[in-house]
Amino acid sequence: MNIYKDASKKEANYIVVPEGDLSNSEIALMPKAPTEKVYYEILFYKRLEDNDSIVSISSNLGDTTLILENLEIFGKSFRFLLGGGTLGNKDILQFTLTTKNGEQRELNVTVIIAPAGVAKAPLSKDYVIGDKGQKGDTGAAGAAATVTVGTTTTGDAGSKATVTNSGSTSAA
Repeated sequence: MNIYKDASKKEANYIVVPEGDLSNSEIALMPKAPTEKVYYEILFYKRLEDNDSIVSISSNLGDTTLILENLEIFGKSFRFLLGGGTLGNKDILQFTLTTKNGEQRELNVTVIIAPAGVAKAPLSKDYVIGDKGQKGDTGAAGAAATVTVGTTTTGDAGSKATVTNSGSTSAA
């Protein structure tokens, strides 16, 4: 998969939607940063008959901070520009396609909103996003702090006393 993030060139990240049952599959787009605008093109040709094509498409974005622009249809594929998003989110984009043969097809894809420069691939180990984990166990008790007062010296009447402390600087 080629990665093109320069929206002015209208080159895209290409995703081929496979044949068969997609009920247990996740179609993941290349991750993007909240400040990036990235073109994606979804190739749907493996799911359409030879004489069929996409004639209309609608979208629903799970995150209101995502911005979908320039949604264009190219026969058996469609392209869009995706901007915005909330850092750390894994968002679902829902598309409803209507074909020339009158069928409606649903397609859900996910996109991870990752820090700029970190996003490499949907399965990248550089940035992990998931559900919040369970609270961990309480850690072991630390060492108690100690303060040892050395000598206290009084001065003349009306003056302040001085205290010289001793002990460990790491435990107090």
